Amino acid sequence: MNDWKEGDLVEAVKGETVIRGRLISRGNGLVLNLTLAIASDIPHLEANGYTLTRVEHVKSELPTEPGVYEDREGDAWLLAANCEWHCLTVDLRHVGKPIEFDPSLYAPFTRIEPVPVTAKKVLDRVSQILPGPFPNEFSGLAREFGVQS
Repeated sequence: MNDWKEGDLVEAVKGETVIRGRLISRGNGLVLNLTLAIASDIPHLEANGYTLTRVEHVKSELPTEPGVYEDREGDAWLLAANCEWHCLTVDLRHVGKPIEFDPSLYAPFTRIEPVPVTAKKVLDRVSQILPGPFPNEFSGLAREFGVQS
């Protein structure tokens, strides 16, 4: 199974027929945009004997702030201060060495931060939104989640 992404340039080939277009999102999935008026979904093309090949992979935007991230597959990554990416799940044998593959292939990334950091952000934001003497009532929650003042 191919990991198609919106924006990928795809070529569908069946005998002498070659169709090339970008994948766009439509309805419940991705379709190959052949012209402004015609589009065909990937399963339909494959069912009709076309072989699909990605010609150009659309690059996803990557985070720029150093830290630990989780990719779309649940693997942990480190973006170092020198902008080198390290897949912590794969890199255990190569600790300290930059990866030799493109991290944008595993996007999107979600920043992972310690629970106390997230809890503090949430409690601070809630206390800004809700009127009243809530900050005192939140101190128990803050302790429970390890929030440092």
